Amino acid sequence: MAEFPELTGRILLILYWGKSNMAIALDCISLIIPIEKIEQSKYPGGLKGLLESEKASIGTVVLTDKYLYKTGAMSPEGIKELVDYWKKQGLKPFEIRGKKQYWKDMCVVDFLFGPTRPCDWIEYDWANNTVWLKGFPKGSLAKWNHN
Repeated sequence: MAEFPELTGRILLILYWGKSNMAIALDCISLIIPIEKIEQSKYPGGLKGLLESEKASIGTVVLTDKYLYKTGAMSPEGIKELVDYWKKQGLKPFEIRGKKQYWKDMCVVDFLFGPTRPCDWIEYDWANNTVWLKGFPKGSLAKWNHN
């Protein structure tokens, strides 16, 4: 877990999906990817293909709004596997600016502390444990789906 020391000992859970502009609720640690980046990735079928392949997880592990996709895992190793998977799909998790490492095409967010590294494309609301794409309205909160 050397690549993600900030995740050591944390538990990860995740959510559900929607189609309008919403704030995405966080639970422990989440992996957030802009839908635009998924569409540009090597993933077959872009977001539509991804949601089709993950339809059993929509409402329990997967959540989207108009701009962001969210998933997660139950361990730091699980998040690392997700980040590594998306790297293989052509996304770049990090970029170096000066001496700091910033999230680039994806972002790991801890619901207590926010992004685990600087991420300048999302807004984080600690009081409500939500994120949304910076520069857009927060919108309503995506609802949990626990059928």
